Amino acid sequence: MHPLLPEQVTAARDLKTICDDLQADLVLIGAMAYRTWIDDPARHTLDIDVAVAIDLDEFARLSERLRAAGWQQEGKMEHRWTTPEGARVDLIPAGPKLRKQGTLNWPVSGMRMSLSGFDHVFRDSVTTTVAENLNLKVIPLHVLALLKIVAYSESPYRRQKDLADVAALLKRYDPEDVRRFGPEILDIGLDYELVAAYLIGRDLAPICSTEENRLIHALIERLRDRDSPDFRIFQRALNDEFHESRRSLAADLIKAFRFGFGSLPNQE
Repeated sequence: MHPLLPEQVTAARDLKTICDDLQADLVLIGAMAYRTWIDDPARHTLDIDVAVAIDLDEFARLSERLRAAGWQQEGKMEHRWTTPEGARVDLIPAGPKLRKQGTLNWPVSGMRMSLSGFDHVFRDSVTTTVAENLNLKVIPLHVLALLKIVAYSESPYRRQKDLADVAALLKRYDPEDVRRFGPEILDIGLDYELVAAYLIGRDLAPICSTEENRLIHALIERLRDRDSPDFRIFQRALNDEFHESRRSLAADLIKAFRFGFGSLPNQE
């Protein structure tokens, strides 16, 4: 599946060329990563979100190259760029020093962003074909789920869409994964529609740090409360109308995710 529009392909090619010259690793994250792995016609995005393995003191060099190529930075939104063809690209610098620090503090806007989970972006990314003759590194879906959980946990009111994306991932994770029909799933006896949520928890469990583990467990506990705002956001994203007289898909997905995440010992 090739999710990029023509102007986005041009932007990705130009950015990859510049990052290769700067010897900076480039990884596709965000909604475009979701659409790379999952054919979801309902999930549209005009943005390309990418993480670049550079620190803030190196970001000026990248910015100079982008401006020379005709890219324009959107005022105080230092992460957002628009290409001459009209593509919109969000660049997240996440070099070794920034990842060790754990936060990105933009110098002009003062905007603060947690970089929890970004070690996995560069460590676990997969090179895949995103357009004809264009290969990019893309984060796997379980790492995308982790980034969405981190973003929502950092700012629940402002980042409700991230929790909605978590709901979509728990419902559609690896739709053709052969493990869905493997002996582990058969032994557990999960309903087919809950297997994806279990698997995403299963894949996250062994890679999470202590802090990432804490964030996931904290969100799970909030989601288990069906009267919480978190649960209602999650439920609405699934178009799941809960009635006491029947099961709720949202509640069952959360339970399956919790089961999968707790099925392996946590590791640093």
